[in-house]
Amino acid sequence: ADMGLAIGKHDLAEMLNGQPLKCMAARQKTANSDLEYLWCFELWHESLYPTAVVHEERARKAHQEAQRVEYENDDFFDPES
Repeated sequence: ADMGLAIGKHDLAEMLNGQPLKCMAARQKTANSDLEYLWCFELWHESLYPTAVVHEERARKAHQEAQRVEYENDDFFDPES
């Protein structure tokens, strides 16, 4: 994506790690109040898809490994059975 001469050209798909570009607006009624979200949406481009697939696969494998470790650390896990 070309962001002008000051910033240059960058591969947004790699910079976003397979995530869409999120656009949102919010307001804060008082200095001490929480944000009130007005709208929020994600912008996707076809160039993001291949990177998103890679990151999704990594996340799936990491989740499976975490589940395996949790199962093996369970008090009832007996590797001999």
